[in-house]
Amino acid sequence: RPKTLGWITVTHVCKRFRDAAVDSRLWSDIYFQLGSKWAMEMAVRARQTPIRIHLREAHEFTPEMPSYILKHLSHIRRLDLLGSEAEIKPIAFSLIGPAPLMDSIHIHSSTMVFLPFDLFANSAPRLRHVDLRHCQIQWSSFLFTSLVTLHIEFPCCFSSFSSLPSLADLLDILEINPNLEDLSL
Repeated sequence: RPKTLGWITVTHVCKRFRDAAVDSRLWSDIYFQLGSKWAMEMAVRARQTPIRIHLREAHEFTPEMPSYILKHLSHIRRLDLLGSEAEIKPIAFSLIGPAPLMDSIHIHSSTMVFLPFDLFANSAPRLRHVDLRHCQIQWSSFLFTSLVTLHIEFPCCFSSFSSLPSLADLLDILEINPNLEDLSL
């Protein structure tokens, strides 16, 4: 599949187009199909605009990705991670700082991945949408407060019942999320 430069192409037309295209809002969706170099450039151009980061293919999970995400965590609005446990784990353990603008997190692992106990330093006040597939998390986590959407999926052959939420955990999650509209377990 050929790679396209998307908005980057517009910056190469003329000065007027470049000035318009350098508007930070145009760079808020950061995809890594073009490689880390262009993704880093998109983040620079986004400045402190709330951004959405999408990592969906194995080659996008580079060794510098955990530090990149930690560096921009303060202005990430949405984080989408789709990969294997080996790809997701280093990034998951870099999510240790506050995420004041995080509205949505989607982590879909092909195998079980453990998320840190102190995810987002227990501070993501705007978080409303959580979608976790094959992720183990502390069920009493702050992550499960003020949610509108909560999707949790475990592997069908998952054998560690101690990792599953208890009935009391589930009832607590429901109690502290009065605005929950979409629940899928």
